[in-house]
Amino acid sequence: MSVPLLWNNQHVHGILDNWESAFHMLTWSSLHYTAHSRHTNVDLLMDPYDEAKVDCDGNVKGGSGKELMIQKPLWVTFHPPVLHKLIDELCILFWE
Repeated sequence: MSVPLLWNNQHVHGILDNWESAFHMLTWSSLHYTAHSRHTNVDLLMDPYDEAKVDCDGNVKGGSGKELMIQKPLWVTFHPPVLHKLIDELCILFWE
């Protein structure tokens, strides 16, 4: 799910939310099923995907970990290099 949808339950779902959701599916799958530089503590890398906090009104919110993943695209190096380049370029696209 996209960060705007996680932050604001009044956010109107749009095409950019779909693209960002696909990005998170790509990174999640890549962490689980491809070679990368963070072989230890992979479970810690999954925390942003499962983040959920309840605010004072009882609304469940999340997304700050996902936002950081987009802001810091070099947090892990994926192999093959073409996959890493794709993820890096998508981070730039979403952060602009």
